[in-house]
Amino acid sequence: MWTRELGEARKHKWAGSCLNGSGGLVDDLGERHLAFPEGATENADSSTGGSALDMILLPGGTLRASVWDPELRQNAMREVTEDLPYYLRTVVRLHDRVTLRDLLLLAERHRDFLLPLFTDLLDDFVDEVKRPTASDELCELDYLEIQWESFAERRRFDLQPVLVGRNHDDPQIYSVEAVPTNALGHLPVLLRGDFRLKCGPNPENVFPPEHDLRRDFLLYDVFEAVLAEITFHGDPTERDRWWREIGSREVEKPEED
Repeated sequence: MWTRELGEARKHKWAGSCLNGSGGLVDDLGERHLAFPEGATENADSSTGGSALDMILLPGGTLRASVWDPELRQNAMREVTEDLPYYLRTVVRLHDRVTLRDLLLLAERHRDFLLPLFTDLLDDFVDEVKRPTASDELCELDYLEIQWESFAERRRFDLQPVLVGRNHDDPQIYSVEAVPTNALGHLPVLLRGDFRLKCGPNPENVFPPEHDLRRDFLLYDVFEAVLAEITFHGDPTERDRWWREIGSREVEKPEED
């Protein structure tokens, strides 16, 4: 197993559940006209508590967004996959069968735009996720989750999206930084927007301690979380070398009396 329990002191290269979205499945994976979720309005603002279905990513990497339809004279869901760069700063929901492989292959379709924003290692991991792997080499986690990692100290507030591994009915969070992407590619990726603010020294009470918050994810956040995690130790060769070194240290560790 490549996964490790995620420690509190974990640091990412990039600083900065409602599981999956708006509540309800998408008929025919979005091939028919999509209605807004029950109770939502087409002009609801998610940043202020609204619940409009701004945009959804479907299995296979199809992106559909709410756009103005001049014939209907109202917003309607339309495919915008080829226009992805224009929607990076749009709130996104993920269908519950969207996988890590779907996300990486979608990134590949827009590599010329995304490479300068995120990492020049994208091609290496796209090649890896495409490579077949034996069933006994697949990661045994139930799903991947993108969640918020936050920290507040004095007047500084850091918030970044992170990709972690999870199991159903298991509160433990696992790091997947050392897992080959073709061993993870089949796993669904879920979003958890709820998080608890972690505070360091806070003498002026700038931030309320142990405060529960919620923030939706932009499409940009999704790519950032995925690419930051899988490239944490460099390209696949560098990652595997690091993992072998960790394994050798564990083997050489002297037994305690």
